[in-house]
Amino acid sequence: GQDWSPNGRGHSPPLQPSEITPRISPTGPNPNIGHSFDPSAVQSHLRRNLPQAFGYDLQEEGVSAYRACTDAQAARLRQDIDALADALDAVHGAGLLHLDVAPDNVRIAHGRPILLDLGLALEQGTLPGPGTLVGSAAYLAPEVAERPSPASDVYSLGVLLFESLTGGRPFDGGGPEVLVRKQSVTAPRASEVAPGIPRDLDDLCAALLSRSPTSRPSLREVQLTLRA
Repeated sequence: GQDWSPNGRGHSPPLQPSEITPRISPTGPNPNIGHSFDPSAVQSHLRRNLPQAFGYDLQEEGVSAYRACTDAQAARLRQDIDALADALDAVHGAGLLHLDVAPDNVRIAHGRPILLDLGLALEQGTLPGPGTLVGSAAYLAPEVAERPSPASDVYSLGVLLFESLTGGRPFDGGGPEVLVRKQSVTAPRASEVAPGIPRDLDDLCAALLSRSPTSRPSLREVQLTLRA
């Protein structure tokens, strides 16, 4: 998707790596966070194709390009989304927002997903300054231009889950027009795009993609759902 930057109020200057790392992991490195601002510094494969990275099989025909996941594949996906929720919870616990949760900033290393690139991290309660890129519009929450919050990163996690389940994104496009569309149009359920999706993952994905930030689950609630 196309990068887009809203102009906002209450701007926050960019945070430096030396400021962020000690805040997120004061007692030691979080295994689910890559403390690097350069994704190429992590030597592992990039999740260019999310369903295949999570173990889905391609099929020749059908509504979806991907076969329904097996029980083992669904279990792996639950573990990986759980790990990303843990990483985001650490970021939020440090009083920060990631604001760039997208496939290019997640890599699989040693069998676990690693959240990368905190270069756009923002203090909670502030807005990015003019000219600051805020990631890919297809992964951004509808409210991110006006009132970004931890729930905005939760929405982006939902887009990752949707793409992992279906091979596509709930909304495509770049720039402010896609955010406007997200504000007025409810995201499709993953099961409407790809058959055979486990009910719990389908329900969780729909909750993460709620238009209202207050309707989205917290990251702890996400983890409890995935571990049930």
